This record gives sequence, structure tokens and C-alpha cells, in this order.
Amino acid sequence: GYRLKLWNDLTAAGHSIDYVGTLSTNGCAALPDWDHEGHPGFNIDNIANGWSTVPGIDTYLAPGVYDPDIILLMIGTNDTWENNDFAHVGDRLDDLITRISGPGGLQPGAHMIVATIPPQRTYDANTDWYNQQLIPIVTGHIADGWNISLVDMYNALDSSDFSTSDGVHPLQSGYDK
Repeated sequence: GYRLKLWNDLTAAGHSIDYVGTLSTNGCAALPDWDHEGHPGFNIDNIANGWSTVPGIDTYLAPGVYDPDIILLMIGTNDTWENNDFAHVGDRLDDLITRISGPGGLQPGAHMIVATIPPQRTYDANTDWYNQQLIPIVTGHIADGWNISLVDMYNALDSSDFSTSDGVHPLQSGYDK
């Protein structure tokens, strides 16, 4: 995935890195720190409230648990597939961002970097619609002075950056971008 290149780029720039999270899966031998909180297959509600035996963000982002300096959030691809109450996906995303970074949130001092979801190998109207919900939510919080940035992953990647087997998960070229 992207974590090794990010680690290498940041350490080469002189930054000290400590990935945090309850998971240590999906690493590679060269990555010195496998910790993360990226849950494959999760949708917005699963991250917010937990799913099965996995707790929600109130557990792993509670003050004093990890206290990250930076939070990377790319969520929504699974919501576009599930089409579960998709008309209100923007509200659920806004609630999640507010619970994490809003005044009185779990980690308002951390800088949250929210990414649009990337395109899929084949056109998906739900992806476009979701990103059109996400962008004004994030830019509105930025305008309000929240410690948030927006990254446009939709336009950073193209169909050649994705696996032909599923059309959703990036190849290494996509992760590197």
C-alpha cells in the first residue's frame, strides 16, 4: 500500500514517524512500523460506531489512547457500493468528521487530512456524487477554522492505477501517488 512510501518520504524529509492504531496487518517487510487503523471493507457507520467485534472511533481515538498528530481519512468507497441510505451519506460523513475533529471532538488538535475517494476502473456515478457531498463538507469546516485539509485523490489517480481484477484497489503506482 501507501504506508511504506509515505514513511520513506517523510523520514527522508527529516520527520520522525510513529504510526498508531490497533491493527498491524497488511504491512511489508521493509516497513518499520505496521500500526494503523485502516479497516478494509468498512463503511462510514462501521468506522463511527464499530462493527462485529471491532469498536468504533470513540474507543481508539479517545483522548489519551493514541493522540495522533495527523489523521488520514479516506472513507466512502464501500458506502458507494452498499447504497445503504446513500441519500444521507453526506450527513453521516459530516457527523464522523465532527466527532473526530470538531470543537469538543475526540481529536480536535490533530490535523485531519480528508481525501476524496478515487475513481474506480469503470465509471461509477455514486463515486462522483459522494465526492460532491464530501468536498463542501470539508471546505466548510476548513472555512470555520477546523484543523482539516482536503486531498483530491479522485483526480490524482486514473484507471491505469487500478487492479484489473477488481477495479477498485490501486496498483502500487496508485498507492505511490
